[in-house]
Amino acid sequence: MRIDHLGVALRPRSGWEAVELGFALLRRHAGTVFGAWLLASLPLLALALLLGWALDRLWLAALLLWWLKPAFDRIPLFVLSRAVFGATPGLRETLLAQRSFGSGAILPWLLWRRLSPGRCLLLPADLLEGLSGREGRQRRSLLARGAYGHAALTLLVLIHVEAVLSLSLLGLGLMMVPIEFMGEAAQAMWETLFEAPPVWAEALLVLLYWAAVSLVEPFFVAAGFGLYLNRRTRLEAWDVELGLRRLGQRLAALGGRGLLALLLALPLLGSPGGMAMAAEEPPQDHPGPASGAGRATASGDGLQRVFGHAHADGGEAFVQTASQTYEDARLSPTETRSVWAPRKPPQRRAQGTSVSWLDGFARVIAFLLENALWLGMGVLLALLLLNYRRWLPALERLLPGAVPALPEFETLAEARGMQLPDDLPAAVRALWRQGRVRPALALFYAGSVQKLEQMLGEPLPPGATEADCLRRARRLRGHAFAPVFGQVVQLWQACAYAARSPSEAELEALLAAWPSAIETAP
Repeated sequence: MRIDHLGVALRPRSGWEAVELGFALLRRHAGTVFGAWLLASLPLLALALLLGWALDRLWLAALLLWWLKPAFDRIPLFVLSRAVFGATPGLRETLLAQRSFGSGAILPWLLWRRLSPGRCLLLPADLLEGLSGREGRQRRSLLARGAYGHAALTLLVLIHVEAVLSLSLLGLGLMMVPIEFMGEAAQAMWETLFEAPPVWAEALLVLLYWAAVSLVEPFFVAAGFGLYLNRRTRLEAWDVELGLRRLGQRLAALGGRGLLALLLALPLLGSPGGMAMAAEEPPQDHPGPASGAGRATASGDGLQRVFGHAHADGGEAFVQTASQTYEDARLSPTETRSVWAPRKPPQRRAQGTSVSWLDGFARVIAFLLENALWLGMGVLLALLLLNYRRWLPALERLLPGAVPALPEFETLAEARGMQLPDDLPAAVRALWRQGRVRPALALFYAGSVQKLEQMLGEPLPPGATEADCLRRARRLRGHAFAPVFGQVVQLWQACAYAARSPSEAELEALLAAWPSAIETAP
């Protein structure tokens, strides 16, 4: 890896600056990244839809696409890792490289590391460095320090962006509907896509999810790559190494004479007085060996060519530059941390003080509290068992399929034309045991009214009240069904209008008399 070929400015960045660096790299090479992503993911999308359609579980296609995200993350990572060093790969090269790029290191990210929040930061370490075993664990732990939180928050933010983008694509269709039909269109869309979706609707949802993933996931990988570059810059001092390499190139460009001048100038730079004396000494007229002034002049020229400034005179500019160098925060970094501390720090116990009696008292209190908690739990369990008739029906209603669905009516008009259960007393008892008193009596009343219409051979007029039903029931005077029907109407009226529920004995008496009353009726 040639860091001198990097196409980005090397300097330590904050976490969010590193994320923005990754976004900038993706924007620069978006054509190659998104083109390779589409060409690689479209065939898998088609296969996933066919598999879901064959199994009649199209949601499996979306699950498969989500699970294989780390495998597709290799595409933007391959492009960015090459492009940042000035070797941007083409579309064909990127697709062909997916057969071997990180093939051995991607398997853990599809299995036990699939749900890791720091995937975008740690995946480049495995794919680009190729470390495994203990060395790989140590490397991932080192990279995660100081950047794992940024990677996890980036994942959280982009998950929400992905969800909002999917919903926005659905809302785009509603924008084409006139405003006066917006409510009906939204309800129809909800019923079609989510309540009882046909095959084409499920396939459409999978396509929308794939589109959102294809737009957001490359940014997630790019953000992690930016964090990875920033961590390596901090850990391996890439910026310092690059500066030293540039300095070496400048010295090499000076040649032997320039390097000799620099070495001769080093003793003079260590003594400001010597530098001043060398500067004040006039030049020699006769030829001969290089004097002190000659060495100072040569060193000044060499320093100017190497560092870009003439600091050999030790004057005001040199002192000011040296002061600025020592004040640079990167030369002596400082860190400020805020911690919580008690206002009154705990005082240390004096040596030799015995508190054994206090320890024994604390153990007694802990024993009493522990047994009181166990006793309270036992009392609570006993109360639950004694009152199971109150809470058990409510629990049964929460279990899907535990209790068969029974029709519920509030008025007689709701019961017209609806199929009532064949065993009416059993259905009424089931509702009663669930604690649904009003629906039970409404069902009993509706069934009695329908039985009355069958016996009379004529339907009741629309909007018939309880009084109308009782007047019609007088025609059955002398039959056992008439008094039973009258009692049913009374129980329903007391519950519906006076909120007064009958006793279980009263209801059981009517339910017991119901079969014989039906058999003796004409």
